[in-house]
Amino acid sequence: MNKEAFFTNGVATVKLTDWLNWASDTECAAPWRIVLPMIQRGTIWKPHQVIDLWDTLLRGMPLGSMLASMARTGEVYRDLKTGELLDPAEEMLSLLDGQQRTLSMLLAWPNFGSNIMQRIWIDLAVEDDYDHLFRFHFSTESHPFGFEPGGTSGNAVAKLSVSDRKAAYAAYADVYQATQGKPLTLAERRKKLWCADSVRPWRGLFPMDLQDVIRAFQQSADDQQAFDEQIKKRLGQWRDQLENRAPTLRSTDGIEVASRQKSSASPRETA
Repeated sequence: MNKEAFFTNGVATVKLTDWLNWASDTECAAPWRIVLPMIQRGTIWKPHQVIDLWDTLLRGMPLGSMLASMARTGEVYRDLKTGELLDPAEEMLSLLDGQQRTLSMLLAWPNFGSNIMQRIWIDLAVEDDYDHLFRFHFSTESHPFGFEPGGTSGNAVAKLSVSDRKAAYAAYADVYQATQGKPLTLAERRKKLWCADSVRPWRGLFPMDLQDVIRAFQQSADDQQAFDEQIKKRLGQWRDQLENRAPTLRSTDGIEVASRQKSSASPRETA
């Protein structure tokens, strides 16, 4: 996009994929580097707000406008990805309004999502009981097994019950084995669980990281059959992981969840 034309009449229309590519660019190939002015707060959106935003996006509904300006000399800015303080530069675009929406979208964007300690999942095996297009799940590094499934739009999601959390930690104890006989702290255990590919939302049936879904869509290049095959392959890997862990799950209070996951019908068709 021509930089001079970007601010013509004070308004520009940008494809959502272009905006996210600019914000997530790590090779400095984008025409703009999206930065934050010091007046912007950190990430403050709650899980249900992120879920509601992605439900809006997947329905193809309007996202709303954002407000940005060119970085000004003499100001200090923060990097969108790292929070690093930056001096202004010509290629910088200061995001004045839209930070929470942008970060909520980036957590599922393949080039950026790993930088955010949050994940959003869609469950391909069950219909949502409320008003969302998919059954969504949300997890964070502090809550690696996720929360209770989301309810109706606008309503906060609850933490997992104490019994569910105990069962989940017991079922995945092998993931955070003690180092040299020294027990790990709770933060260290959470970190190991967060980084483990086998860990999924405890209340999910066939939850799939939305970042994986978007990556599969990008790689399929609008080929529906290729997209379906990639999704089925990823779900097959998750089924295999679950079956390998079944003996451990049976020895915990998670037996009911494990049984539901194993006996689940094949995932519903992806659109």
